[in-house]
Amino acid sequence: MEILGLLTSLLTPLVVLILGMKINKALEKTKGVMSRESDWQALWASKFLEVAYEYHTRVTEMVTGMSQVQSIEHSKRPGWEDESGEEAARVGHAMKRLTVLDWEIQSVVRFAPKHGPLVVNAEKRLHGLLMELRRTLRGDLEVIRQGQFEFDEAVRYAHAEILGLAPAREALPASGA
Repeated sequence: MEILGLLTSLLTPLVVLILGMKINKALEKTKGVMSRESDWQALWASKFLEVAYEYHTRVTEMVTGMSQVQSIEHSKRPGWEDESGEEAARVGHAMKRLTVLDWEIQSVVRFAPKHGPLVVNAEKRLHGLLMELRRTLRGDLEVIRQGQFEFDEAVRYAHAEILGLAPAREALPASGA
């Protein structure tokens, strides 16, 4: 009986050690998979934020550029035609870049199924406001600024969703930004 007790007291720590090593190995494997997923999320969330920020910046360039074109044309100072043409070319470049950014935004927001459509809706609304301003050279710039803010808010929620995080504030309404 003493031998059985001694054998049991020696085998128990050995069994615990073997089970502990197996559990540790399984945890390390799971940790590695989660780390790779986290890296993937961080990469795409970063790319999305970069593209959305550039979109925001190009909107600002367009609005201020169109305002400059109007101001230059109204001034009629010497060389105004060349200056106006240069500024109009910058506005045109910003508009072309917005088209590329739109494509990239719509590619990445697929990783945010809940808030991604809000980004697309806000972006389309903002794009429409810009096109109308460009076409008529008239418009309420505060409406465009509000559209820009709605786009930025939608981006914030989609970015958090891509990262698998809850945004700091209450979620946007599902009906749109």
